[in-house]
Amino acid sequence: MTPPRLIDLRIDWLAQYRGEWVGSEAPLPPDRLARLDGYLSETQAAFLIDSRASGVALTVDDWLARIHAEFPGRILADPDDLRRWRAEPQSLCWAVLVLGPGFAADASLFSAARLDDLIGRGVRVFPVRDLSTLDCLDQAAVRANRTLAIDLADLPSEMFSGIVGQFAARPERADRLIPILTRANRFDPVQIAAVAALNGLVGLTLPTLRSALPELVLEHPALLRSIAVATDFPANEDPSPAEAIRRELMTQPAILADNAARLIERLTAGASSPASQQRSVSTSMRSGDSRS
Repeated sequence: MTPPRLIDLRIDWLAQYRGEWVGSEAPLPPDRLARLDGYLSETQAAFLIDSRASGVALTVDDWLARIHAEFPGRILADPDDLRRWRAEPQSLCWAVLVLGPGFAADASLFSAARLDDLIGRGVRVFPVRDLSTLDCLDQAAVRANRTLAIDLADLPSEMFSGIVGQFAARPERADRLIPILTRANRFDPVQIAAVAALNGLVGLTLPTLRSALPELVLEHPALLRSIAVATDFPANEDPSPAEAIRRELMTQPAILADNAARLIERLTAGASSPASQQRSVSTSMRSGDSRS
């Protein structure tokens, strides 16, 4: 049986263009560029994070314009996109737009007008700078009448606990904001359980997932419903092809794909409710057609 196509919780697709902007790092070597093309051909959907973390000196507007103009697949943002994504299983890779932590220090991005603009342009995952930005994102989700995700990856433990505590104090936030980690470089069952309790998702990097999978299956099977694959490619300098990854993880590929697909459904289906948060996306998902 062929395992499901991969859904990757973190890819820095525009890093392939670094070196084109002043202040950027050196360009990626040609062999790594070739692996990026091959990787995406076997990936059903990818969460595209901004390239500032890879040294590409882009503004938010530059990043969005480049993604919309040059990414070969379509952007997953709305219910129509979700329906098209399910339509055919072998389409080009689709993208979910992630505003990464490199932009979190820019307070102007969390103004009401700016957040409304970014949501309107397809951004569905945002960083959290402090507790005040959590409130700004919550209010933006209310105005847009949709569910957004907040990326807690790489936050200091105190800030992570503070954010989780805000959900405990105001449980209705979980109807509008989904806590996720687009990247986790270590296996922390307590952290994953905290995210799982809020119906969130943790993207484990491949080395972490490979080493943690036996423990997950034997000691923490309930947490399998709250993890996904996050290659962090091409920051990861030696990525496995997507086909090899999914075959390597054949013990749990359907669960991993279903977890990420359920997150995509919640981010693209508009405002969610506690009941809809638990709705499962079929593991025999069909994916959308190529960009026209």
